[in-house]
Amino acid sequence: MRTSGLITLSSKETSMGKITKKMFVAGDTADATFLNDPYDSLAGDFVEGDNTSKKWANRDFINEAGGRLNNLYHDYNNGAVAFTTSSTTLTTISNGGDLREVNPNYTCQNDVVVRLCANGLTGIPRVEVKDFTGGNPQYNQYQIAFKITYNGASTKIISYGNYSWFAYAAACDFGAPAASPKSINYRNFGLSILEPFPAGTIINKVELQAKVGDAANELTILRNNLFVVIAEN
Repeated sequence: MRTSGLITLSSKETSMGKITKKMFVAGDTADATFLNDPYDSLAGDFVEGDNTSKKWANRDFINEAGGRLNNLYHDYNNGAVAFTTSSTTLTTISNGGDLREVNPNYTCQNDVVVRLCANGLTGIPRVEVKDFTGGNPQYNQYQIAFKITYNGASTKIISYGNYSWFAYAAACDFGAPAASPKSINYRNFGLSILEPFPAGTIINKVELQAKVGDAANELTILRNNLFVVIAEN
């Protein structure tokens, strides 16, 4: 507030702590007391909440016992042994028995954001059944998705990535594609998504899964990567 043109500080402003800074000049002796003064002053001070903005610091700045801010998990296979599937239900990608999964078993201390990323390369598929009339478009596609297991037994399937076997998977404005188009071989795929979870959630496992639209078709996956980042708020 202003009084007769002068600025008067409120009681909260005058109570705000101050850490003194020591200045060295020629001839000063840098003894222990001299060097420790700023830290001794800081140890006896406090943070004035009225003079700090919200979320200026998170728990890891003030809680030495807290966990890491970001937790990164990664699993991959170079595709030397291909994964193939004709399953019409999602199944975990497994190259020669090497499952594409990570097992954080992480307990969320606060609300968290989980970022899931995956990429890979397909091989030469087998496509026996297709439908370009639009009645069963799933015949022309395969799907890749993430499966999260949390709190022991609860599961969530997220980020469905649908890919076509062909250049065109259904009829378009210029007419239906050729009756027997060639499949797209050695195609890169990639998907990414953010998923929030509340404090106390146990994130047990994350799997990269795939399926086909018809059991007569077969998907081949070569190299593939799975990344999981758990970020504490």
